[in-house]
Order: sequence, then C-alpha cells, then structure tokens
Amino acid sequence: MNTNNNNTTGAQHPDIEAFLVIHGPENAYLFHENPFESPLQWLEYDTQTGQLDFILDAGHIENFGIPIEDHIGTYLKNITDIVVALKDGAIVKEETIYPLVVH
Repeated sequence: MNTNNNNTTGAQHPDIEAFLVIHGPENAYLFHENPFESPLQWLEYDTQTGQLDFILDAGHIENFGIPIEDHIGTYLKNITDIVVALKDGAIVKEETIYPLVVH
C-alpha cells in the first residue's frame, strides 16, 4: 500500500502484531502492540527470502518475522536502523532505535 509517500507492510503472529512503515528513503518505523518475550537487540532483513526477523537478547530469532514486499525491501537495503515503537491503540508507549542488518 502506498499512501502519502509512505510504504507500509504488516504481518500478524498469535502473540504480536507488527506493522512496518517506510517514510522517505532512510526512515523506517515498526509498530507493535505486545512486548517481545525477551529484549529486542536488532533486526535482520534477508534480501533472498524477503523476511524481516527480530533478534532477541539471547541472540536467537523470534519465532516469526514480517514478510516484506519487494518494493519495500528496496528501501530497507539502504536503511541502517529502525525505530521500533510499542503502542497501545493510537498511543505510542515506548520507542527505541535498533540496528538493521541487511544480508
């Protein structure tokens, strides 16, 4: 979906719903409504599979990721970090910048 020069994609998991927004060529925001099981350390985007994975404190990949459409993946290849925001409805409760590793 392309709205007001923003590119968005989302995925659902039984425990966490996440929504990625790309705003401009260098800004990415990931919104989610439930906390991760352990602290998030960084995100990884696999250009071959088109998957954005969450790497947690223990260094393991969370048991899900967000499938990224090719046109959005093009932007992720040039981004070095993502703002991850925990929200409650329309209210952002917490936001942190995490590194993005692209491979």
